[in-house]
Amino acid sequence: MQLNQTCMLRTISILTAIYCLAFLCSCQKDSTTDIPPVTDTSTTSGSYLPLTEGTYWIFKDSATNGYDTVTVLGEDTVINSIPFTKVHTVSATQDTFGFYGIKDHNYYLNAEQSGITVTMQILNDTMSVGNSWVYDMGTINGVPARGTGTIVEKLNTFTVQGETYSNVIHTQFVIAFNLLGNFTDFATYNFYFAKGKGIIKVNSNVTDITGGGNNLTVAQDLIDYSIK
Repeated sequence: MQLNQTCMLRTISILTAIYCLAFLCSCQKDSTTDIPPVTDTSTTSGSYLPLTEGTYWIFKDSATNGYDTVTVLGEDTVINSIPFTKVHTVSATQDTFGFYGIKDHNYYLNAEQSGITVTMQILNDTMSVGNSWVYDMGTINGVPARGTGTIVEKLNTFTVQGETYSNVIHTQFVIAFNLLGNFTDFATYNFYFAKGKGIIKVNSNVTDITGGGNNLTVAQDLIDYSIK
């Protein structure tokens, strides 16, 4: 595989810092899962990611020391048989769109920027601590990609930026690429979900798999929100 020069593309439209090297920068092919086609019917108060139009979250971003405002729009679509709702993210440096989806108690993030499209399954709210799942992310520029999610812990309370949230699930999602026949971990995301509130914290760690030393660590903490 020929590697182009290293570059980092930052995408905040799905609340995390998704980074990708230049040789992986092309649209992700359709991915499939073994999830039965039954739409989740969770109410806003019972969901770990409320998607009512007008709901918004404001995050403090450690990479820019600025603020990202994410607003749920009244626009729905279906991607790979998963119902998604469009969200709009405004930061100090970008104005982007992404999608959040919930199906069968599985939670998804989908974003596209600069030719990169990524879908991540970041939570199953019925799984027990220690349980994991593998999500086929298709191929990016011909390179197979997969994500492995794990329920790390379930917390009665968790405090972010001085506010204490109840009923919190901490998940980890690791993206790996099949390079030369072996899957190599590329990015690790730790998500914290509060029931009825949504994502309250994301820690992102991305490894420069070209060996250039451009490893990246970003934290995003919820500082304000309104659930409609």
